Amino acid sequence: MRPQGLIVGKIVDGVEQPLDGAVVEALGARTRGAAIQVLNSANTNDLGEYRLAGLDPGTYRLRATYRQGRRDELDPTPAAIATAYYGGSEKPTEIAVKSGSVTAEIDFTLSPVRPAVLRGTLHTEAGPLTETANLWLMGQAGEGGHNGTAREGKFEIPDVGSGTYWVSAENSSKTLFGVVTVQVDGTDINDVDIVLRPVPRLEGQIVVEGAASNVKLGPVYFNRAERTTALPMEIANPAADGKFSVNAIPGNYTLSFDPSISSLGIRRVTLDDKPILNWRFQIDGSVASHKLVIIAGGGQQ
Repeated sequence: MRPQGLIVGKIVDGVEQPLDGAVVEALGARTRGAAIQVLNSANTNDLGEYRLAGLDPGTYRLRATYRQGRRDELDPTPAAIATAYYGGSEKPTEIAVKSGSVTAEIDFTLSPVRPAVLRGTLHTEAGPLTETANLWLMGQAGEGGHNGTAREGKFEIPDVGSGTYWVSAENSSKTLFGVVTVQVDGTDINDVDIVLRPVPRLEGQIVVEGAASNVKLGPVYFNRAERTTALPMEIANPAADGKFSVNAIPGNYTLSFDPSISSLGIRRVTLDDKPILNWRFQIDGSVASHKLVIIAGGGQQ
């Protein structure tokens, strides 16, 4: 067993006043589903100081968040929020923590601003969307991550801090999907327009070669590279003949397999008759249907 590391610092506002109750999070690598791992967190005291302890040796990114004012819908106090990454959200600084080390003066300056309200409309290429749709808001630096609902083609998402966000929408049957990028800077945005288009269908089959052809096959996982929906992946459950079908919104994916499949040895995977390399592929939104074939059997590869 090795001693853990420690990161300490201070958080102040734009006029150098300490922020009491700000949260500092130590972040790890993104998961396959593009979610950000929060490995540890700490709160600042009345002097704005924090002590982020219990860190295993490794490399971390730090994110600080502060919220003041309104805590719920019945609280009339005006709200202000701020989020920042150490080193900037575009390319956060990676902080190396060694066994038993103390990394000091990792300080933040946060400027809380009134959270914005996003309002907008949903429609298809044929006209307005009349059915209920679910919305998902996710900052491209990991902030946000909350839901909304659209009715009669209109939506409103409150309490959005500054940052760059994906705003995505999906109808209840998950056959239509749309996403836009929105830059929020503390002012309300009333004209977010999202066009929902048909979600491509992924038709797949697992072909088992050799004596293990009667094996019971578990799920195939389609992990999204971009966190543009609340659920970071799609899951396909093959039938007895190895066939499966799943809706796959346009974007980049990484394949992973249940052990019942991977233990057979994955020989080859093709998408629309083209080989998939490193289990990564892209779904094209302009194509209504894609064909995925997984050849397994013959031992672990």
